Amino acid sequence: MTFIKMDATTGVMQGWYFGGSGEDSAIAVTVDTDGMIYSLGHGYSVEFTAGTIDCFLIRYSSTGTMDYLMSFGGRNPDFAADMKIKDTYVIVLGQSQSSELSQGFLDIFITAAFKHNPTITFWTRYIGTPSFSEYAYSLAVSQEGNIFAMG
Repeated sequence: MTFIKMDATTGVMQGWYFGGSGEDSAIAVTVDTDGMIYSLGHGYSVEFTAGTIDCFLIRYSSTGTMDYLMSFGGRNPDFAADMKIKDTYVIVLGQSQSSELSQGFLDIFITAAFKHNPTITFWTRYIGTPSFSEYAYSLAVSQEGNIFAMG
């Protein structure tokens, strides 16, 4: 995965690369009010997966120094879809085939974790049925903190 930062005034670019030994995909990027850069993706690399495909969240400083990498998922494929920052939380949307994370074949998950330490999860919700597959696509958070997910 390649990350590029461009200066809004001069167009000067800075870039850096992240990835492991497998195929990894960046899905979303956002910046918080402190200038920290968050990247959400999923991948096959054994360096940061516990199953076949797992989600990962990476936080970089504004200069491109990695602050943390957190991977999450179960034994079966888990896919990232979108993320947003709200106050002290990073909210992640995705879908999972892992039986430990889903109620059916493929279910949507939404999780809110503390952005300074994402291993501390504030809450997680699963949306799905045992009979059908549910797909996650997009996430929005209102100023009041209400979360809207589309799937």
